Amino acid sequence: MRRYPTVITITFLVIAPTTAFSAAKSAKLTELATLKGHCTKLVAPDQDYTSTCSSQLLNPNYDDGRSGYYYIGSDILITFSGKGNQQVKTDPDNVVQPIDMVIINHASKNAPVVLRAVGQCKFSNPEKGNPAPVSCVATTEKGKFEAEFMSDGTPPDVKEFPRGLKLK
Repeated sequence: MRRYPTVITITFLVIAPTTAFSAAKSAKLTELATLKGHCTKLVAPDQDYTSTCSSQLLNPNYDDGRSGYYYIGSDILITFSGKGNQQVKTDPDNVVQPIDMVIINHASKNAPVVLRAVGQCKFSNPEKGNPAPVSCVATTEKGKFEAEFMSDGTPPDVKEFPRGLKLK
């Protein structure tokens, strides 16, 4: 049986990596969307984590405009992060999000590894009631990171924090 992090662990993992990036230290979490489905790929330069990838994908958004895609493995969290205002709609239901940072959290390490990156995440509108893909690829000084997720067609669970959730 695969073990996945609890909601408390996932919440900590969403908040902790963001504080590692100096520009985001004062950012507040304003929205957290959770997609259910299946992860079909989670690959880091050093290892393929696909077999441990969670059936949930997290998409937090912050008041400084930063947005992330959190792929969760049994002992790793790989985040693809970029500025939401740089998203490009390729059509009414498809978006490309430029990625400028990859954050790696290993369960066995105390601090996340923050890497400058060049890449993108592509995603389809998950509100349509159809399975929606989310795929990310980014190149860093450590190598190439890739992840793919397919939602199950149910709309995401969205939690809003109108006053922002302080991350410090």
